[in-house]
Parts: sequence; C-alpha cells; structure tokens
Amino acid sequence: DNCTSDLIIEQSPMPGTELNEGTITTITIIVIDDAGNSSACTFDVEVDINLSDSNNDLLENEIIIYPIPADNFFRIQNNSQKELKKLDIFDLRGRLVLTHQIGFEGNNLHFDVSNLASGVYWVTIFSENNSIMKRLVIK
Repeated sequence: DNCTSDLIIEQSPMPGTELNEGTITTITIIVIDDAGNSSACTFDVEVDINLSDSNNDLLENEIIIYPIPADNFFRIQNNSQKELKKLDIFDLRGRLVLTHQIGFEGNNLHFDVSNLASGVYWVTIFSENNSIMKRLVIK
C-alpha cells in the first residue's frame, strides 16, 4: 500500500523507559495509517549486566560514574591502578556524541555534559589495553 505521512506510531514500553539489568523485555511497535490499517512488530531486548570483556583489566567496581542521574556534569572515580586514556559517549542509537582525551588527571575526573539532551547514554572508558562501558543518565 501507499501510505501518507500521517502514520501513528505507538511503542510499548514507551521510548526512554529504563530497562532492568539482567532482564529480557519485549518491545512492541504498532503503526497505524490514516485509513486505520495497522501492523505490529515485536522483538526482545536483553540487558546484559556487564557489557565489558570478562578478561578486562578494568574491573566494574573500580571505575565509578556519578552522580546518576547527572545534570550538567558527571565524574569518573578511578579506583584502579590503570591510567585512563579517553572516553567516548554514545547515545542509545549508537551514535558517538562526545569524545574526551583523559591522560593523567588523577582519580576523580570531571566532565561537562551540559550540551547533551536528557536521556540515557553509554560511556566507554579506555585504558592502555582495555575498555569498560558504563551507563550515564542525564536529567
């Protein structure tokens, strides 16, 4: 069928809904055209508890991002003995939105995110040989 641009798109759960770690959530998307015809699609999303490599030299509890949720900035507390090199921030669509070279800035790093929209982001933090991914929520 040819469709007009007046499509109604519904999603359940709503976009931006935070999903719990270690769960599988069914996402349903329904599209309705201006004639009332509809079609639905469902798929499952599994949220991994740990997205980093199990052989990683950066341990999950050694790299801490706070505050969560963040307003205009967030901090990284590095409790490891590893020097952090850089971080990349990705939106939920996987687009790179910010990169920052870290270098040797101590173990309590401060990053400005005032130019990012409210939402959920993924922060990949790199050391010399490995990386770890953390979730960042911005109010």
